Amino acid sequence: MRKTFKCILISLLCLAGMSQAWAAEDAKQEKTPVYGGLFLDVDVVEPAVSLFSDEHKGANASVSVDLLHRFLPSVTVGYASYDASSDYSGYIPQGDGYEYKVDGPYFKVGVDFNMLQSKNKTKKYKPAGYVGFRFAFSPFDYEIKNARYEQLSWNREFGYSVSGSSFTRWWEFVGGIKVPVYKRLYLSLEGNYKLGVKTKHESHSIGNGQQLSVNNTYAPGLGDSKGSGWGFRYMISFLF
Repeated sequence: MRKTFKCILISLLCLAGMSQAWAAEDAKQEKTPVYGGLFLDVDVVEPAVSLFSDEHKGANASVSVDLLHRFLPSVTVGYASYDASSDYSGYIPQGDGYEYKVDGPYFKVGVDFNMLQSKNKTKKYKPAGYVGFRFAFSPFDYEIKNARYEQLSWNREFGYSVSGSSFTRWWEFVGGIKVPVYKRLYLSLEGNYKLGVKTKHESHSIGNGQQLSVNNTYAPGLGDSKGSGWGFRYMISFLF
């Protein structure tokens, strides 16, 4: 009897230990992993616009890391060029054949916060609905051709052309959604609002002892800072 009781007791203790291990394993499986993967987002809007517009060419892509399926640090790299000759004067008179163009890279760094949490913690491919912010900047080149300068004191005017480099920085607030469509393949839509634009002004000597300060309102990745601050990206995303 004692041996039988001892065997039963040992068996119960073993089962209790195993049940604790199984419970711990289940809890571990239900816990969201810290690293959820890396998203590569390729924007299709700018390339599509580039196909149908001679005034705007560009492309961009971003990488974001899924941490706890709640935080998504993000980096965006892009390139854009604008021919704004038709609607930008730089606050200066235009001559025949006037041109104003900018082109260069741009960069955005920030973080998103996922507001859409799945009840299934172990599900690998989950949608994300997020809000966040970006710090963006662009070192770019500009070129102005066939502009005019009016020298009122001498009642005369003359033409000039200048080119140079400038630097623009701004902030963006963003909101978007990522939806899995087939395993690791996602479709993503993101809206953004740009604000706090600061641009370095460049001074040029344009002859006759005159200095011109170029006020660039266009910048790659920004567009026209004097226009609407809204923008959007429609992206094909892949989760690595």
